[in-house]
Amino acid sequence: MFGLHMMICQHLAETYDIANAATLLEELNDAAVDVITNGFRDKERLSIILTMVQLLLLHASEMLGLRYQKWFQQMFIDPNSTHISTTRMGQQFLAFLESLVTQEIPAVLQIHGKALQGNRHLPVQQFISSVKTRLMELGLDQSLRTHPTSLHHPVQTSSTTPQRYSISNSISKNTAVSAQTSNKNSCSIATQQENTVETILMSFKETGLIPKSLLEDSIFRPLWFKKTFLPSLMQWQSTYRNDLVLVRDQMMQALKDRKKISDRFYKDYLKMNK
Repeated sequence: MFGLHMMICQHLAETYDIANAATLLEELNDAAVDVITNGFRDKERLSIILTMVQLLLLHASEMLGLRYQKWFQQMFIDPNSTHISTTRMGQQFLAFLESLVTQEIPAVLQIHGKALQGNRHLPVQQFISSVKTRLMELGLDQSLRTHPTSLHHPVQTSSTTPQRYSISNSISKNTAVSAQTSNKNSCSIATQQENTVETILMSFKETGLIPKSLLEDSIFRPLWFKKTFLPSLMQWQSTYRNDLVLVRDQMMQALKDRKKISDRFYKDYLKMNK
């Protein structure tokens, strides 16, 4: 479903089809309002709507003159435009957002957190705390002072010099942990990433196929795929599973053939692992 929706959004942007892009956004707005006015009962539907809006505005924000943060503000926060009209609805909304904290891409977390930080009408403290904790775990800026430049580029920590994506920079960003994070958390995150890579490599070894879940993540969680998984895959090492080193080479080739990684990334990988 999301793959088809993304193709439609790309086509609308490429053909500069403002009319149909605006119609699609209006339909998504109506669907979101329907969930809100029905007391957030269908949380799964609202989660899908948010993702579809994010994909649409990722491709068509300039054409429509609307960025995701403005849409989110108008739909859920601004008292002059939101349909969240009671304290109960506000609490349900926050509970919904908190359930997504571990699933959302970092830029979206920063947008949601910034929009709600300091809100005097909703009990946002627990949600903001969850957002900041998650961003800290990812080694990203948790101040919520500024918006990301795009959904692909979350705000980095103040000690990180913003620059274009590069392999070495990506690795350092995604293996680093904020200075405030304990060593225990750091080890836990690194171990989790290593286990994820090893599990995927073992699956590829057994089937010769890139796991379907990973292919889906490359579409629906592009930031995680590019900024967390690929750097972890590139630097993965194992002292007791040397058989997987060759498997990793084969999987990198398969990812390149499926156009999930660029030629430049693949060349950098080959240079790093001569």
